[in-house]
Amino acid sequence: MRQFNAAVIGAQTMVGQEFIKLLDERNFPASSVRLFTTDYYSGKKFFVKHQETAVQELSPQSFRDVDIAFFAAGPETSRYFTPLAVRNRKLVVDTSSAFRNVNDIPMVVPEINLEDARVHQGIISTPNCSTIQLAVILYPLHKINPIKRIIVDTYQSVSGKDTAAIEELNTQVKQVLDGQTAVIRVFPHQIAFNLLPEVDVFLDSGETREERKILEETRKILRSPEMAISPPASGRRSLSGTARRCMWNLRTRCRRTKRGRYFPPHRACGCWTTPRSVFIPSPGTPPARTTAMWDECGRIHPTVTAWQCGR
Repeated sequence: MRQFNAAVIGAQTMVGQEFIKLLDERNFPASSVRLFTTDYYSGKKFFVKHQETAVQELSPQSFRDVDIAFFAAGPETSRYFTPLAVRNRKLVVDTSSAFRNVNDIPMVVPEINLEDARVHQGIISTPNCSTIQLAVILYPLHKINPIKRIIVDTYQSVSGKDTAAIEELNTQVKQVLDGQTAVIRVFPHQIAFNLLPEVDVFLDSGETREERKILEETRKILRSPEMAISPPASGRRSLSGTARRCMWNLRTRCRRTKRGRYFPPHRACGCWTTPRSVFIPSPGTPPARTTAMWDECGRIHPTVTAWQCGR
């Protein structure tokens, strides 16, 4: 098997840390893994494939000995450094929003449109985390019985923001339990023991940027540019894991006895269709099966709604 020289850009971020972990867990064929950052984390060390590796400061020369670069450092860094990497014939996998809506750059969820990754021109983009989990569970249904409309309420954890958000939640929980007033720095309001009906900034349209991402990216991934989607997003008081309540309108009516087969389990998703199942997915419980590596769906209601959780 061919070995690649890999790089993780934004190694200190939460997404960068996941890249480092998955390169090891998935036995990625990397002969070397280099770590880069654009901030004061330069010099910090992390273990990569059981070897201590120092984080280096990112520069235009950093891609000289790299085959594949995994970007997890935000859209500004991606917009500046990705063209430099591509110019040197490197492959970039970008997790930011920088290229998601560029027509000739594929946005890929492997369980849905892996074939699009094979026609890249140097950049492969990935969707927002909420879009990924929503699309993975709805794609099998959409293939069999096209979806006309989706209403999805997302409940997102603080880890989707950054490490400062996690620290604020932990600090506020202790403050509230000790009878103190919660100190607010990262969020606009107290997040501990609370639910905020806003994720990211508000746009002139009245929706948030997070909600706009879910709408545009779901349409692109499912190749349904006219699909009606209403995606209210809320921040919730948990460290990790997201949950969604989804309702959809199908092109043709489906019988209750057939709904379960619309959600066949695969390597990225588990589906629990029994109404009285002893297991109901939630962000705070471990997956019921090892086949559900990322996403689980349950509580499929007679009104064609479902409860979904992802990690």
